[in-house]
Amino acid sequence: MRPFSLLLLVLFCACDKKAEEAAPVASASASAVAHVAPQGPSRPTPSASTSAGAVSNGGMGDVGAVFGQLPIEAAHRPAITPNADQAFAALEKAGFPIVERQQSLGSTYKAAYCSHGLTSTKDVAVLICEYADPAAAAIGLTTSNAMLATMTRRKSWGHKSLVMATMPQDPASPPAALAQIAKLVAVFNGL
Repeated sequence: MRPFSLLLLVLFCACDKKAEEAAPVASASASAVAHVAPQGPSRPTPSASTSAGAVSNGGMGDVGAVFGQLPIEAAHRPAITPNADQAFAALEKAGFPIVERQQSLGSTYKAAYCSHGLTSTKDVAVLICEYADPAAAAIGLTTSNAMLATMTRRKSWGHKSLVMATMPQDPASPPAALAQIAKLVAVFNGL
């Protein structure tokens, strides 16, 4: 697993473990997480047993259970428009392809499904999560902002049944990255 992917996994999963406790999770995640290809727009609605809140990511104590949730979330994406795949396609069409895309643990943000990657210039990380409806997305946005309040470079936006989060990869948040984020947000809000 590339260092970027590992960083995104830790940052987006908001693991509250100490670094020494998280080390086994990081090494296990390389073999436990397989890239799940995005699916088409027609998906079944999640059942009660596989809803976004069904698996807690609290302490990430059971790596198998946490990462076993990824295929469940991929198989039970909500049938919404736009969905994450359409949002990424719109970003690409606008000149901002998101590369190295991987599925993220949606239940972290009370989402049905999430995917993340980097802009092609690799200076901004982008996460897009799907929710069953706009009300659920509003709750997810609030949850995401509350969980990651100390990460001041990470910003989140909600639009329809989606939430998008961005984070400049350079801690200095250079103007070029911030300008790129503004353009990403404009495309996202135009969906």
